Amino acid sequence: VAKGKVGRASTGDSPAEARRSEKAKKLAQVPLPEAWEAYKAHRLAHADERRKRAVRFEEWTWGKHVQKTFADRIVDSLTRADVARWFVDLTAKSGPVAANRARALLSGILTFWAGQVDVGILNPCREVRPNREKSRERYLSAGELRAWWRAVLTTPEEDSRELLAILTLTAARQGTLRAMCWEELDWQAKSWRIPGEKMKAGRECVLPLNAPAFGVLQARWERLRRPDKGCIFPLPDGQPRRELREPFNDTRDEAGISDFTPHDCRRTAATAAAEAGVDSAIVAALLGHVDKTVLGRYRKVTPSAAATASERMAAALLKPAGLEPGDFAKGLPAAELMRQE
Repeated sequence: VAKGKVGRASTGDSPAEARRSEKAKKLAQVPLPEAWEAYKAHRLAHADERRKRAVRFEEWTWGKHVQKTFADRIVDSLTRADVARWFVDLTAKSGPVAANRARALLSGILTFWAGQVDVGILNPCREVRPNREKSRERYLSAGELRAWWRAVLTTPEEDSRELLAILTLTAARQGTLRAMCWEELDWQAKSWRIPGEKMKAGRECVLPLNAPAFGVLQARWERLRRPDKGCIFPLPDGQPRRELREPFNDTRDEAGISDFTPHDCRRTAATAAAEAGVDSAIVAALLGHVDKTVLGRYRKVTPSAAATASERMAAALLKPAGLEPGDFAKGLPAAELMRQE
């Protein structure tokens, strides 16, 4: 017996190694949802706000695009054919970008789990090429802006009306806006101080609040009995909204506008600002972009310049709808106030 053990050890086939190999094989055969939960827990360990936002988006992607197809699958049972069929179908139904994000998530889960075991797990996602993504150029024309504002002002749910109006007027990223808090607002300076952990670049950003955006927020603050902290557009439990796709898409459809996303509001605002004669460096500042060029390190946009530019941007966004910044002094105006072009 001893000789047998020595012989197995000399060839690398020791009892301990055999037990480790058997354990690794069992770990490779866990259900995919179990691997996903472990992946998520790993991602959230010591996570900052940016990482938490990324995980919230991954949770949405998992529930929307991955879980329905692979919830009952074992990690090491997935094949290239399985992933390829799913990816092609998802691309057709939800578009190339959504399919790419879902593929990246599935690949990340499999790669993470492979690192937890001592046995090779092939990642079939690596054998499925992602879709090509084209840079979007979509922004609203003058006629579409009028239709959009009418749909926003007639949206049945008050929170959605105000949220979509602020999204349009500030050019903020929708994820940053959903996490907007009362304590970040400076009522005296009429500005919004966004912590670095909420910004894509990881740096604190101070954005001016133009007159119509300020009017909407102030009216909401008064209506909610002047809260001093907390999320401005919360869910019933007080937490930030996880997404605004449903109210956005409903409003977009009501306006009769196609191929328009929340992020396109930023492009629309930037285009309106440029047409109003705002300098490109100031437009970039309003978008919260960080200029990493040599010139950008020396040329700084002052708060007064940014505030003036934001007012011009808002006026340009409202003009096609027959609206003026003063119409928002007490909050959102009625759609009937929209003047003829």
